[in-house]
Amino acid sequence: MTVEGRASARSGRSTAAEPGYLAGVSTSPDVARKVRQLDHDVQEIYAMLAGIAGSQQRQGNRLEELAVTQAEHTTLGEHTAKLDEHGAKLHCIIELPKRP
Repeated sequence: MTVEGRASARSGRSTAAEPGYLAGVSTSPDVARKVRQLDHDVQEIYAMLAGIAGSQQRQGNRLEELAVTQAEHTTLGEHTAKLDEHGAKLHCIIELPKRP
């Protein structure tokens, strides 16, 4: 028996999880309308969450694209630095014959 079941057994009342909880209770149109509205609200929340998940997926894809571009620029920077180094060495080599 669950904790709720033990508590209801002690108090003599039914809980919502037990059969017969709403037995004999008639639902008014207002209650039915409220239940439909709550169901609609829940469905809207799920739709909003799906939209948020879609936005996060698109943002994640864009971040991956930016990371690849950044990696390419880092490689380009490394190549530029290496070319500058080779240019400096070449300049030294060219200057060697000019020395007395």
